Amino acid sequence: MGLFRRRRRKPEPWDLVTEAVAAFGRAGVPVTPGADGELRTSDGHVYGLHNLELVLRTAPRAQWPRIVDHHARTMAAAREDEAPTSVEKVRDILLPRVVDTGAAGGTLPAAALAAGRPLAPGLTVLPALDRPATVATLSAVDDLGGWDAIWPVATANLRHLPLPEHLPVDTETVPSARVHVFRSDDFFGASRVLDLDHLLAAVLRLERPAHGTLVALPNRHVLAVHVVDSAAVLRAVPALLAFAEAQVDGPGPLSPHVYYRSPDGRLEQVSRRDPDGSVHVDATGALGTALSRLGLTGDDD
Repeated sequence: MGLFRRRRRKPEPWDLVTEAVAAFGRAGVPVTPGADGELRTSDGHVYGLHNLELVLRTAPRAQWPRIVDHHARTMAAAREDEAPTSVEKVRDILLPRVVDTGAAGGTLPAAALAAGRPLAPGLTVLPALDRPATVATLSAVDDLGGWDAIWPVATANLRHLPLPEHLPVDTETVPSARVHVFRSDDFFGASRVLDLDHLLAAVLRLERPAHGTLVALPNRHVLAVHVVDSAAVLRAVPALLAFAEAQVDGPGPLSPHVYYRSPDGRLEQVSRRDPDGSVHVDATGALGTALSRLGLTGDDD
């Protein structure tokens, strides 16, 4: 008697944009696809799908419809919240959020990014409302009184968030690089770079580094830091670069680059990767000054 092998059924075709449009419709928010795959409402709201796609990649296919439906319902619920008209109305939930300006897959529209506070190439800061079910990133900065009103309240709330997890570092790959990784479940892990001195003092018992720090902000949940104080900085750059490039595909991608943070809090991008994979470090700016003061270059001030 012949043997019959049962054919495995091919999975049904799946298109995230089509499924998301339907899910938003069921949630009471009619949307249409935009040119870049984002979803748009008739009143100008834009919903990017990049982070949702990242979540689906790690979930079993059978769960995809449920995840998309949950996402649509969550976004619909956030729309029902009244738009704030003053800092006082959102004082307890207002936070500064570092966002990508497009290089690593950002989905915020240009109008929203224009209201941001520039942080470094490819990065800007926008106010965000940390509600129990959603984090709403705002672009109506003037409605809240501008950054002069927003900044002190938002940064104070950032400081009062639970401290992130301080993770051990793989020192076998890059010995003595002394990189500290901080990971948070909230959306403001990378944003803690805005209050880095407090973080280092609270976790490492380290006062403001006199020669600054190197930092990487690959996604919204992660901040990696190296304190510039010795020749270890030369090993820290490739270590941070490798870490950032490995983590930038996580939810809320920000940047695959390494930045130098001056003691006054300013950030400048210092890493460059050529098409052939070689890494270059731009030490002509503030980082170069710090290295000179440490006696690690041939130039003096």
